[in-house]
Amino acid sequence: RTGRFRIPPRYDGAGQFSEGVAYAWLWEGGRRRDGIVDTGGRFTELPAVNDSAFIFHDGLARFQTPMGQERKYGYMDKTGRVVIPPQFHDSGHFSEGLAWVAVLKERKWLYGFIDKTGRIGIEPRFVYQPGDFVDGLARVIGQSSSGFIDRSGTFRLTGDYEHTGDFFTEGLLPVI
Repeated sequence: RTGRFRIPPRYDGAGQFSEGVAYAWLWEGGRRRDGIVDTGGRFTELPAVNDSAFIFHDGLARFQTPMGQERKYGYMDKTGRVVIPPQFHDSGHFSEGLAWVAVLKERKWLYGFIDKTGRIGIEPRFVYQPGDFVDGLARVIGQSSSGFIDRSGTFRLTGDYEHTGDFFTEGLLPVI
């Protein structure tokens, strides 16, 4: 906020800070080095993550397989250790211990939620990309109902709305 550099400019690109670190990369000797940099400027090299939205949420960051391979998403921790191997066709960030994932079931894309070990916590049964969990609820659209589910996958609020906000703020939700 003072305009002084906290981390000297040495990177060719970087993302936003989240949970004390930011994704950054630089070219050295014709080789691209991907990693994370902390607020003190310490760089930790990671395998290429190939994901412009590489941001930590709940201690894990989503990454995708390298270019040239079939795109799959997995998760790693701040040390670069792959915690959940790339296996999902699409996925979201962790929020309140769960992340949405897309899986192909009976020739249909369905969405469910995994826990931090990669196990399915809420079976894929939703037809559109869900929202993140905020204050214990996530917005979902299922085959026959839509609304907000709790962390067990039980609908807590349903309705015939044309549009809702993605999450409650201060106990309120805009609806049309």
